[in-house]
Amino acid sequence: MSKKNREQAPAAAKPATGSRFSDYFWANLIFFSFIIVLGLVVRASCQSPSDDPSVKQAIDLVLGETFQFFWLLMGGGFLLVTLFDAAYEHYNAQATQDGEDGGAA
Repeated sequence: MSKKNREQAPAAAKPATGSRFSDYFWANLIFFSFIIVLGLVVRASCQSPSDDPSVKQAIDLVLGETFQFFWLLMGGGFLLVTLFDAAYEHYNAQATQDGEDGGAA
């Protein structure tokens, strides 16, 4: 047997064909967890047990409205971006398959 036949190059490594949905799910779960922990840390650092009730009520109002806006902006924006990315990959995969099959690409 010749040396050429014995030393064949290993097959090209194929990426794991896992579901992209699970990747997006975990990315969103990690990001939303980060936002929640960040909000809890900020809320805990802004409040003090020695605050009188009127100040505590004002702080709660400001923090509540700020966090609602922040979570809507950051969390909603991240979710929207991942949905756009998922749609792009889906349609790109379809276009690639149509192009290989001699479709309209």
